[in-house]
Amino acid sequence: MGIPRRWLALLLVGCLCLTAGCNSLLPGSDPQTSTTSTLQGQLAPGLTAQGVTDIGALTDAHARILQEDSYTVSWTNVQRYSNRTVRYQSHGQTQRGPSSTHFYSQTRFPTPPPTFASFTLQHYEYYGKKDTVYQRYIGQNNTTVEVFNRSEAPVAKTFTSREYFYAVLNAFNQSQGFIVTERPNTSSPRYKVQLTRLERPALVVNYHGLETVTNASLTATIDRWGVIHKYQLIYTGQTKNQTVSGSRTVRFTRIGSTQVPQPAWIHNVTTNQSVTGEDDR
Repeated sequence: MGIPRRWLALLLVGCLCLTAGCNSLLPGSDPQTSTTSTLQGQLAPGLTAQGVTDIGALTDAHARILQEDSYTVSWTNVQRYSNRTVRYQSHGQTQRGPSSTHFYSQTRFPTPPPTFASFTLQHYEYYGKKDTVYQRYIGQNNTTVEVFNRSEAPVAKTFTSREYFYAVLNAFNQSQGFIVTERPNTSSPRYKVQLTRLERPALVVNYHGLETVTNASLTATIDRWGVIHKYQLIYTGQTKNQTVSGSRTVRFTRIGSTQVPQPAWIHNVTTNQSVTGEDDR
C-alpha cells in the first residue's frame, strides 16, 4: 500500500529550503547595513546595493527562469535539539529537464526516518516523463512502487515555488541587518546577500514544524538575472518546551545543461503495480 498523498505533500514542503555552500551568519547577529564601496544601484530584479526593494520581482525572476530551463537542485535539512540529538534530517536531489514533465527526484531520511501508518520511510523517488509519473517508497522492510497518470508531480513544482521564497525573504527586514558583497571569481556578477534581522517569525514557523522561532539568518547567492543559486536559512525555535536549532540548504546548478536519467528500477515496473488516476491525488 502506498503512502497517502496528503502526507507526502507535507514531506515535499519539508524538503524545501535552502542552501549548500554559503558562509552564513549565526542566528542573533545583527550587523549594521553595509555594502562594498564598489556596489551601487540595481544589482538584480528587486535587489539593490541598499537592500531587497521588491521581493515579488526577485522571486518572480527566479521562478520564471527555472520554469523555462533545465536545472539540478540539491538540498539538506537538519533539525537538532539542544543536546544535539537529531529531530529531523533529510537530503536529496532533483534533476529537471527543459520540460516540467520530465524530472527525477530522490530524498533520503538518514535518521530518524518518518513513519506513516506503520510504514517507516527511508527513501523515496519520483521519475516523471510526459504524462506518466513513477513513485517508489523504500521502507525498512518493504518497497512500494506506484504509477499514475499526471503531467507533473508535486515535487517538480516545489523547488521553484515562488510562495516559499517570498515568505522566507519577507520574514526579514529588507534593509536593516542587510549586507551585500560581490562574489569573486565568477564568470558573471553574483552577489552574496545576508539578512539577519528577523521581523516576521511566523513566516518561518509555517514551513519548519516548530511552535515559535526566535532567531534566524538568511544567506543567498543571487546573479544579475535574479536566480538564487545558493540559499541557506539558519534558525532557532521552540517546540513542546524544547529548543530546536535547524538549517535548511539548497543549491541550484547545471541550469540549462541538466540531463534527466531514467533510474534502473523503472525497468522492473510491471502492470501488477498500482496505477492511480488523475483525480486521486
